[in-house]
Amino acid sequence: MPRLPESSRRQAIVEMVRLYQSGWSCPKIASAFGLDPSTVNTHLHIAGVQPRSPSASHRIYNLDEHAFSCDSPESRYWVGFLLADGCMMRSGKSYCIELSIAECDHAHIEAFRLFLKSNHPIKTKNRPKDNSGSYHGSPRSSITIQSAILGESLIKLGVVPGKTSSATTPDHLKNDVDFWRGVVDGDGHITTSAVSARPSRNRKEHRTYTIGVVGTQAICEGFYDFAITQVGEYERRSKKSVCLGNHFATKISGQRALRLIEIIYRDAAVALPRKLASAMRLLSGSTRATR
Repeated sequence: MPRLPESSRRQAIVEMVRLYQSGWSCPKIASAFGLDPSTVNTHLHIAGVQPRSPSASHRIYNLDEHAFSCDSPESRYWVGFLLADGCMMRSGKSYCIELSIAECDHAHIEAFRLFLKSNHPIKTKNRPKDNSGSYHGSPRSSITIQSAILGESLIKLGVVPGKTSSATTPDHLKNDVDFWRGVVDGDGHITTSAVSARPSRNRKEHRTYTIGVVGTQAICEGFYDFAITQVGEYERRSKKSVCLGNHFATKISGQRALRLIEIIYRDAAVALPRKLASAMRLLSGSTRATR
């Protein structure tokens, strides 16, 4: 570094650290300060800055690769959501993580990107065309991120390649409300419907409530076990889940379902906006619901 007053030199090094931690490469910082990249490396090392991984060094977009290394309500929620509705694939020595949801839930993709401190692009995709040449289904918003470190962290938490047929509940999350909110938001449902009382002169209707998930047998039975620890077992069942072809399903109904909805969604740190709104409507006595 050119001869500078000590105070200016310290300020320059602080700025180098800031730029490096914001994603700038050493050559780019060196060019900005008129230095050799090795000099910048030396200053960063003396300042105690941890070098980025090789993948991060070549990264175009910002990304907190250690987002799932820190336990928090948000990280547990996103593990559940990715387990239910995400996709993990190997990509050479790295991993590709993709999240694709209905375009009407675009804001939730933005929330996921914010959690990862990322600026990866969010793309809108149309479903494949059918034989008539028309698009089948509504458009979807998606984000794709490649990272070996992020992928390895998710694998430790149960989000693995090929999870569609093998997903299981991580042991430490079996009774975690945030995790199960993520699963319900990703591949579950909340419904209500009117049920007529037995015919009588003063015939009245009352409402029944349902909350459930679909997925692998292990995930469905894990949700059922979680539910009964929260609201009690409301009926004797020979099976905790039912097979629906290539996937399983389970549900809780009645007033216990309403209590479970409150447990899962009341004071939620993060949730899919439309399902949170549905839950709040049910809890406030509205008759509307969503899938």
